[in-house]
Amino acid sequence: MRHVCQIIIILKKCFQKICVRVLNPVDIFTLKTYVVERLFMFEMWFPLSFFDVMTHLLVHLVGNLEIYGPLGARQCDPIKRYLHVMKQYMQKKKKN
Repeated sequence: MRHVCQIIIILKKCFQKICVRVLNPVDIFTLKTYVVERLFMFEMWFPLSFFDVMTHLLVHLVGNLEIYGPLGARQCDPIKRYLHVMKQYMQKKKKN
């Protein structure tokens, strides 16, 4: 059980490194090997039914860092929140 907690904490750190706004290009290669090694550790402790598209997505997120840059710079959460507010305004006008 202790190994599983350690692996999850390490993957949390990987997600934190992926979501930064500024990333050193040298760190991308080390992060890529780091993530693959941690997913192998996951395979040792979890059954195969645990693995789906979402666990495999982590490998592609790290690969996309080379092409598109840091994930934090590409997130559109503020835009989605604004569009949600605008949608609520339109629904209120529609009801009146």
